[in-house]
Parts: sequence; C-alpha cells; structure tokens
Amino acid sequence: MDVSFSQLKSKDYKSLEKWLCSDTWDYFGKTKLTPEDLNESMFFNEKTKCFWVINEDRVKVGFLKIYDLQDPTPLFDIRLKTEFRSLGFGEKAVKWIVDYIFTTFTEINRVEAYTREDNLAMRKILNKSGFVKEAHHRKAWNSDTGILFDAVGYGILKEDWESNKLTPVNWKDLDFE
Repeated sequence: MDVSFSQLKSKDYKSLEKWLCSDTWDYFGKTKLTPEDLNESMFFNEKTKCFWVINEDRVKVGFLKIYDLQDPTPLFDIRLKTEFRSLGFGEKAVKWIVDYIFTTFTEINRVEAYTREDNLAMRKILNKSGFVKEAHHRKAWNSDTGILFDAVGYGILKEDWESNKLTPVNWKDLDFE
C-alpha cells in the first residue's frame, strides 16, 4: 500500500472544511462537525502544519494536523475517513509524523499524543510506533454525548526514535505510592 502526504495551504481551507464535515469522528469531542465548528486559523498558523494522507489511487483518505510546533513537545491529530480505517493508514501516518517532526524540527526532542481510553486502534498504533504510555487522565475527555472519558497520553523521545528503543516511565519513583 502506497501512501503519500501533501501539505495543505490556506487556499485549501474550504476543501478541508468540506472534507472534515463529510464524516463522523467517533473518538473526538464532537462526532459530526459543521462549518460553524471550524475556522481557518485552527489549521493555518505559524504553530501548525496540516497534511492530506493520500492513497495510491490519489484519494484523500486522511488528514493530519501537527500543532504546538513552537513548543518543545508538539502534538498531532489524525483523522481517517471511515472507509479507510483499520487498513494500515494510521500506522503509516504516525510513523511519517514522527519522522517528519524529528527530521524537520531538529530542536524538538519529544512528540506527544493523546487519545480516548476506548480508542484501542489508536492506542495500538501508538504502541507499535514507539510511543510509551505516560499518562492516564480520569474523566478528562469531553464528548458530545455528555459522557466524560478517560484520556491516555503517550510520548516518544527523539533519542528513542534514533536508537529504535523504548525508555519506560518510572512509575515507582516514590516509596509511598
């Protein structure tokens, strides 16, 4: 499966808006987006880079947003169209994001990712991609159903990415926990 990534420019905003409003996003705060939920500055600013995920048939199967690029620890958002989920695009996209960040922004030493506790597909992808679970925030993820979900935080260190290893979190740093 061939996958390519194409950076969006501000002139692509209306196309992105239409794309985002054309599907449902089960593990996000709002499952069905409308144009009123979005604005151009969410995607096109000095701290953010956005990319299409494109399959071998030149179909836009997904969207990537890398943000907080001014911070030493940027974050990212991945959205895949429903019909292209569970086909390997997510894993390829996460690997590409990490490679892109660490090779393009050489001063960045770690990348973080957060997902809902019940988004098992994303959690598996992060694990397979060299991310380590670093946090579990109870009832911290809003949903449009009114249910609060746990949020799970992951991170990958540049040194781990370079050496293809995992540095575990020291969960037993205090003798009274």
